[in-house]
Amino acid sequence: MFFSLHYQNACGSADIPDPAQATLAWLVTELAEARQAQERIWLVYHIPPGVDGYATLQHGSCPGEIIPMWNQSYAAPFNALLRRYADTIAASFTGHTHMDDFRLLGGDDGYYGFTLITPALSPIFGQNPAFRTVVYDPAGTVLDHTTYYIANLQAAGATGGPPLSWQAEYSFTQAWHLPRVDTESLARLYAMTADVPEYRDRWHDLYPVSSSTYWSTDPAGGEHATRASLAYHCAIGNVALSGYGRCYCGDAR
Repeated sequence: MFFSLHYQNACGSADIPDPAQATLAWLVTELAEARQAQERIWLVYHIPPGVDGYATLQHGSCPGEIIPMWNQSYAAPFNALLRRYADTIAASFTGHTHMDDFRLLGGDDGYYGFTLITPALSPIFGQNPAFRTVVYDPAGTVLDHTTYYIANLQAAGATGGPPLSWQAEYSFTQAWHLPRVDTESLARLYAMTADVPEYRDRWHDLYPVSSSTYWSTDPAGGEHATRASLAYHCAIGNVALSGYGRCYCGDAR
C-alpha cells in the first residue's frame, strides 16, 4: 500500500517519514538473508506492480497517459530487487484488482518472475466471489492452483434462494495444458491468450471468475468491452509503461 500512486503518509510515525523506502530497506535485508541461508521465499503483498489497466481505460489516454499502480520512484528499485533475487523468490501473490489475473515481471529483455493475482471474495465489481488453493513442492515452486467460486451467486442472493454453492472453476494445468505455474509457463500463457482464439476466449471467461454479466454491464457496449479486454490483457505482460503503451495504444504511439 505504501508504494501506491495514491498513498499519502498522513497518519504515519514521524520516525518513519517514508514508509515505502523503509519497506524496501526491510525487503533488501530479508532477501539477502534468505539467499545466504539458501532459502526460497514467497512474497505476499496487496497491489500488483505494473499498469492499472482499469484506471488507464477510464481516465488515461493514448499515448499521453498510462496510469501505473505504483509510484515509479518505488517501482523501479522494487523491480530491480526482484530481478536481482529472481533465484530466491519462488513466487509472488497479490490481490487488489478483484480479478483472476497475473503479472509477468520483466520487459523487452525477457521475464524474470511473476505474481499471481488472487480474485476477491467480494462481487462488487461484477465478478463472482472466489478463492484459490495452491499446490507447491518443498522448494516453494507452485505446481498447480485451483480457483473456487460461487457458481449460483444470483440465485443464492434472491430472497428464499438456495445456499451458496462453492465449486472448482478450473485448475491451471488442466485448463491451459501447461506443466506448472512458473515464469516460462505464464509467458507461454500470455502469448496463447493473445494469439489463439480458444485460449483468448477462455481467458476472457476466467478473468472475471466466470461472471455472466461482467463484460456486458458497461453502458458503452461491445466496443468498450473489447477495449477493456485489451487494457487488462496488456497489463499482464507489460509492467513497464513503455511496453504497455506499445501493447495498448498500438498505432496511437
